[in-house]
Amino acid sequence: MNLQTTTLKANNIDWKMMKDLTLVSKCPICSSNRHRVFSKNYDDRYGYPGCFEIWKCQICGHRYLSTQFTKKQINNIYTGCYPNSSASIKNFKPFKKTSGWRQWLSGNRSKSYAWVSEGTKVLDIGCGMGQSLGYYKSINCEAYGVS
Repeated sequence: MNLQTTTLKANNIDWKMMKDLTLVSKCPICSSNRHRVFSKNYDDRYGYPGCFEIWKCQICGHRYLSTQFTKKQINNIYTGCYPNSSASIKNFKPFKKTSGWRQWLSGNRSKSYAWVSEGTKVLDIGCGMGQSLGYYKSINCEAYGVS
C-alpha cells in the first residue's frame, strides 16, 4: 500500500518509515482469508495519511483493520503524535461534571464520558492519563482503564 505523505503537517513522525504497510492476509481469529469491506475510514486522531478499510471475516464475523503496523511503526505514531506523550502527572486533573448551560458552553455533552450514568461499571480502553476514569470515580462508577 502506497500512502501519500505530502499533505501531512504531523508532529515528529518519520512518515517515510510509516508508508510501507502490509495488508493482513488472514483473519486474526479464525485464519480465514474470506472477508469483505465493512467500512472505509481515515485516521481522525493523529492524521495518519490515507484511508483504511475495516474488513469483516465471512466465516467468524470478526472485524479487523486491513493493514498491519509493525511495533516500530506503532511506537513512531505514539511518540510523535499521541496527545499525552508529553503530559505530566503533576498536571493531572480529572474531568468534572457540569450541567445546564455550562455543559452546553464547554461542549462536555459531546464527550462520550458525559453520557455514562452514575454507578455504572466502565472499561475505558485507551484511557491515556485517566481523566475520564477520575470523572467516573466521582460519580460512583466501578471504572477500569487500559491504555
